[in-house]
Amino acid sequence: MLTRDEIARVFARMGGGSRDLAADTLPPSRQMPFEPERWASAGIRELTNCLTYALNEPRLGQAIPGTLAQAEEPEGMDPAAYDPGGPEKFKEVLRSMGLIEVDDPFSREMDEAHLIAFAYGMAANKGNPDFHVWRMDKSGGWSHKPGNGMPTDKDENDCPIPDPQYADRGRYDIFAGYWRLPEEGLKVRYRMEAPAVPARSDRRPGF
Repeated sequence: MLTRDEIARVFARMGGGSRDLAADTLPPSRQMPFEPERWASAGIRELTNCLTYALNEPRLGQAIPGTLAQAEEPEGMDPAAYDPGGPEKFKEVLRSMGLIEVDDPFSREMDEAHLIAFAYGMAANKGNPDFHVWRMDKSGGWSHKPGNGMPTDKDENDCPIPDPQYADRGRYDIFAGYWRLPEEGLKVRYRMEAPAVPARSDRRPGF
């Protein structure tokens, strides 16, 4: 993850724009195709992370669970949420965001849902706790964005991801469940104006 100074430098290269925009509601995305090239342009790759990618909204910047709607820029996730004994405290944070836990993301009822999955590791980030997020794509497979790198549909063993719970997640060894965005959307505060991206006829406003 970039430091604040690094984010500021990258944002300056993009030509500016407010990084603390008005509060809004983020609707669920439908049938997201896996298009990593759309995250490579004009600083989007450097300014976003795994949660931003999973939510399909680059304007969220370096998004942190539990802080999407707060006015001030988040410092990081509450360390108390990372419990080596199990994910219940972590799940409480996800529920507070408005996310809805899903027992079976592969059921027919979930065909039109915006599905994501979380995991964390107690020493995932240079010996410190950290989280990671995957999203289900239109193909039925899963993809993710490692930090400020490019999105990928491969796991740590360079294999496709039919199910992140059983994929090689590397340092993120504690699986924290499957989740969907509610139909009414999530309350968020955009951190930046998104740079221009290649147009798509089926993209929703914002990306």
